[in-house]
Amino acid sequence: MMTFQNPDGEVTVSIPAIEDYVRKIANDMHDVKDVRAHVSVSKRGINVVTAVSINAGANIPD
Repeated sequence: MMTFQNPDGEVTVSIPAIEDYVRKIANDMHDVKDVRAHVSVSKRGINVVTAVSINAGANIPD
């Protein structure tokens, strides 16, 4: 769990909820085949590491 303050008060979010959100956003992209996300929290912020598989023949711009 991570907790932070905003103008309306304290907000708590679970790490799995953030990972699920990252996977959902990535899976909404047309050529994404599979996504794995790992989230960690440090004093400096949130770290998100993803492993993404794309469909064969996908056009990846430079």
